[in-house]
Amino acid sequence: MNLADLTVGTTLNLITLKFSLEKISEYLAATSDDSNMWIQEAIVPPLLVSAEILSELMKQVNLPPNLMHTGQEHTAHSVVPADTDLMASVTLAQYSQRGGAVIASFDANLVDANQLLLFSTKSSTLIPLDLG
Repeated sequence: MNLADLTVGTTLNLITLKFSLEKISEYLAATSDDSNMWIQEAIVPPLLVSAEILSELMKQVNLPPNLMHTGQEHTAHSVVPADTDLMASVTLAQYSQRGGAVIASFDANLVDANQLLLFSTKSSTLIPLDLG
C-alpha cells in the first residue's frame, strides 16, 4: 500500500517478531556494542526493537525514496525478552502537508503473547514534495 492511501488512525497488519540471541548478537556486532549484558540477560536492546518494527513497516507501506527519517522516540514499559513471540501494531498517527513537505508519523506498540505492553515507539518522517 502507498503512504498517500492511508488515513490518520489506520492500523497496519499485525507484525509478529521474535528476537533470537543470534539476531541480538548480530545487532551488537553491527553497532559495535561490546556490552554482553544483552546476551547474558537474554533481553533485546531497545534500538533493535525500533529498527525491526521500522523494517517491517517498510515492507507493508511503499515509502518514497526521498523520505527522511527525522525522529524516533522510545518508551520501554518492560524488558523485551529474547526468544519470545511478540506482536507489534503500527498506526499512522500523523499525516500532514506543510511548507512543501509531507510529515508522517507512525506509532507502534509491542506486546507479548499475554498482551502485556512491553515497548512503544514513534517514528517521524519528512517527505519533500517535488515542486517542479
